[in-house]
Amino acid sequence: MKKILFCFLSILFISTSLWSLETESMIFDNTTKGLARAVQETSQMQAIYAYNIANAGTEGFKPLAIERVNNQIQQVTFEEAEQEFNLEDQMAKMNENRLLHQAYIRLFTTKVAITQKILTLGK
Repeated sequence: MKKILFCFLSILFISTSLWSLETESMIFDNTTKGLARAVQETSQMQAIYAYNIANAGTEGFKPLAIERVNNQIQQVTFEEAEQEFNLEDQMAKMNENRLLHQAYIRLFTTKVAITQKILTLGK
């Protein structure tokens, strides 16, 4: 289980690093940067929920917990077993996160289309 977690967190870190390098190399306004961060965060959340749901039936499983500060992911840690893992709650959170992700992608796509229209002078 430790190897799976290590691979999962490595992929998450690499994709986050690549996304940061790509977005920093472009010139974006604050709205576009905010949308890019929101898409990145919802992608990370989706991976965490998927990990928790996929391993819910594993003996000795400790779900990943997300620590937030100012509504941003600060740290991902193992949740202590104070309360029983609720699979339905995780699935509901995952669905809510999916809807947020879709909305952010739609806004980002619209923003890019508007920028493209401006740069091509409406052609």
